[in-house]
Amino acid sequence: MNRILIGAGVAALAFLPGCSNLGTQIATLQPVAGDAITGLNIAANDVLLREKVDILVAPVCTYEPETYTCTGTTVKGDEILVTAQGAKPTTFTVSVGGASIYDGPVDAVIKRAGQR
Repeated sequence: MNRILIGAGVAALAFLPGCSNLGTQIATLQPVAGDAITGLNIAANDVLLREKVDILVAPVCTYEPETYTCTGTTVKGDEILVTAQGAKPTTFTVSVGGASIYDGPVDAVIKRAGQR
């Protein structure tokens, strides 16, 4: 009986390092889940899909203090430009080849996509 308990204790100790590593991995992922840049990127792609823009390179977003900029390219070679202001932007603009195709709330685009 004691051998069974000792064996179970050794197995539990061998498992614990994996648990602490799992906690670290989850903590690392949590900030990403609600990240403003991710939401902006999703909203921008939804606008482009809704407007039937033929995308060659999907917009990639970057953040400089207080400004988000996402750039991509259409199949025809036109620039896709997405801009937003603030650390957690509430509105953004999407333009293709210099012409604005969307200027409005980020949440409205994300909610609309969620209703499909």
